[in-house]
Amino acid sequence: MTKQRYFEMCEMMGTTPIEDEIPIELEDFPDTIQTALAVYSFLRDDWDSVNGEYLGKIFTDVDLAFRAHYVDKTLVEPLFQGAWKNFRFSTPEDFKTTFNTKVDEKTFLSIADKISTLPKDKKFLNKIERLFADRNKMAKESKVFDWAMAELMAYATLMNDI
Repeated sequence: MTKQRYFEMCEMMGTTPIEDEIPIELEDFPDTIQTALAVYSFLRDDWDSVNGEYLGKIFTDVDLAFRAHYVDKTLVEPLFQGAWKNFRFSTPEDFKTTFNTKVDEKTFLSIADKISTLPKDKKFLNKIERLFADRNKMAKESKVFDWAMAELMAYATLMNDI
């Protein structure tokens, strides 16, 4: 809903517009935010052509997007200091490299059991207990994991490597 439409609706209903309910429009944002949104929308979307899943933005054209919107890169580069100092954008070549991310089954199932077992000396909501019981069943019986458990296992196996 636009601001104009909101004001018209308030007028039709005979109510006073409430400041917190007035819709925000792009022009309400500072110029830097408007430019950032314009640059982001300029970047192409990446889709998995097999299953139609959205993969995110393709940042290889970010320099072109900066030029198209007259963004001074010297203003952006300070954002990539400190922990981000050595950060670089990916290139198509990065996606041609494969890495061995396998975990042997015994280790995998041991981790799955550990992260799906609640402490016995604590009381949890019934919903949480059921959720963890279902996840533990995935690890011990079916060995079929839903998306959420797969995400947890991805993080847990990475932490196991540290």
